[in-house]
Amino acid sequence: MNNNDENPSTSKLTLTLLDEGLPTQQQPGTLTSGLIAICPKCGYRAKSSDDPLLTKFHGLGECPICGVIPQKYLEKHGKTGSTNSRSHAPAEKNSTSAKSNQPVPKIVMLSGFFVALVALMLLLKSLGTKTPPDTKIAADSTAQAIVASSKPQHAATDRSSDKSLLELDKLTKGLLEKVWTQPTNNIESRIAMVEKAAVEIANATYNLTDKKVIAAYNRCQYGFEKFASELRNQKEMHERIKSIDDEVNALKKREIEQSNKVDSELQGSGSMEPLRYNAKVTISGETFIATDNLLDEKRELWRKANSVRNPGRDSDICNFYKD
Repeated sequence: MNNNDENPSTSKLTLTLLDEGLPTQQQPGTLTSGLIAICPKCGYRAKSSDDPLLTKFHGLGECPICGVIPQKYLEKHGKTGSTNSRSHAPAEKNSTSAKSNQPVPKIVMLSGFFVALVALMLLLKSLGTKTPPDTKIAADSTAQAIVASSKPQHAATDRSSDKSLLELDKLTKGLLEKVWTQPTNNIESRIAMVEKAAVEIANATYNLTDKKVIAAYNRCQYGFEKFASELRNQKEMHERIKSIDDEVNALKKREIEQSNKVDSELQGSGSMEPLRYNAKVTISGETFIATDNLLDEKRELWRKANSVRNPGRDSDICNFYKD
């Protein structure tokens, strides 16, 4: 036993066993000043001085097996006083022995250890007839209380989200109506109205905080932007179709002019007739090939232009172009 000359109130009594199988440090099952080395619920014993049963929660301790905090467990079951008195007994003996500075025989230490052990066993036996607190049920009750308190907040948020989504649906329907009231022969005005609608949807998101509502507004904005892009593609395809028609007409006109020129330059009969014929065949063949290529391009453009789908007046543009 080590003598401690410091403040007697903070001294500790260490019991050393003769059994070679146990470590020479503070043995499990002993009581230090203010600390409980054996769990009063499951009987777990502290294995070292830094065991969670002695050190966790700033010295209150916690059983690593059943999770019980010994001090609180004993207080709840009315055993605090007896435990504290027993836990201070070794400290008082240690203080007295420190003052007298006399060695204590090992048989005395063993006797003290077994007395404390028997006292703890009797305490645990008496506590075994009582129902231990169900920490899991308490935790579940706390969680249910938190969930219950958060339900009104979630309900209010859901109502706010529903209101915002209804406003968004009303807004998109009105903007689509404006788009389709534009003159059918003025595609530029229709495209401008769709682009304006996309900007209006984007501006409406500035005061929003709900992520679900913001995502819906972003889908609608993308819908109007995609709508404008499709209208521009259709416009470009129709413009190209018109230019193809102009090119075909120009080729036919050129064919007639070149044929007339051949007739004027290769007049006469006899040897001039085959030359004039071959020249006209060449001009006609070149015109046919060029015209046929242009008409193939025109047919493909018509197919693409007609395959483009645009949302109507009552469409859900938020999900119309959804991938």
